[in-house]
Amino acid sequence: SGRGLEDVYDFLRNRSGVAEPADLRKRIEAEGAAGISEEAMSGTDEVCRSALDLFISVYGAEAGNLALRVLPVGGLYVGGGIAVRILPALIKNNAFIETFRGKGRLGGVLSSVPVHVILNDKTGLLGAARYAARLG
Repeated sequence: SGRGLEDVYDFLRNRSGVAEPADLRKRIEAEGAAGISEEAMSGTDEVCRSALDLFISVYGAEAGNLALRVLPVGGLYVGGGIAVRILPALIKNNAFIETFRGKGRLGGVLSSVPVHVILNDKTGLLGAARYAARLG
C-alpha cells in the first residue's frame, strides 16, 4: 500500500503543475510513503495532503469491496504498516468509513461491520506461532 501512496502522489504532483520542493523530494526518496503521509498530516504540502486523502478514499472503497465478498460479521481488521502510520488521518477524515460503507443498496450490509486497525506489527507472526503450537 505504501507504494500505492507514492504512485498517487507522483500522479497528483505531475498533474498539479506545482513544483516539488527539493527538500520534499529528498525526504520522499529517503522515506517513501512515510514521508508523504507525514507531510500530509502536518499540512506542510497540499499535494501530499491530496494524495493521502485520495489514497484513504480508495483504501476504504477497496476494503468495502473485500468485505462484501467475505462478509466479516465479526469485523474487518486492517493490517500492514501504512494503516498504523496514517491512523490519525483515518480517524480524522471519515473518507475511509464513508467509502467502505458507500456501496449503494449494499451499504446497509456493511454498516454493522466494525473496522479495526491492527496496531501490533507482530500479529501475523504471533498468529502463525499459535497455529504451529497447536500442530505439535
